[in-house]
Amino acid sequence: GCFFHFAHNVYKHLKQIGCQVLYNNDSEFALRAKMIIALCFVPVPYLDNYIDTLSEDLPVELQSLLNWFEDNYVGRPMRRGNGRRPPLFPSEMWNQYNRTINGEDRTNNHAEAAHRKVYAELGDHH
Repeated sequence: GCFFHFAHNVYKHLKQIGCQVLYNNDSEFALRAKMIIALCFVPVPYLDNYIDTLSEDLPVELQSLLNWFEDNYVGRPMRRGNGRRPPLFPSEMWNQYNRTINGEDRTNNHAEAAHRKVYAELGDHH
């Protein structure tokens, strides 16, 4: 998974819920929104605790963004407290904790640059 694309997807949803103006004009609000993005650096076993703690500290306007993140990236808790539903994107795809600890790339910019070079050399006739 690529951190850039993950963060871009979260920001895109932030715009969809109508919070772009707040994000651009209120630095405290922007910091809180970035805390949701920062969840990708939390070890997966600790995500539940971090999400619970963060949800208590977020402005009301960002609760739906956190809910969307939880639905798509972590999975909603089951009603009876027995784990979570499967997320749309499994943690291996977006979580950056191990990549950061292991000194691995957090983006796929190098791959995208290589693809652009190949397309430039081949043109549109392939």
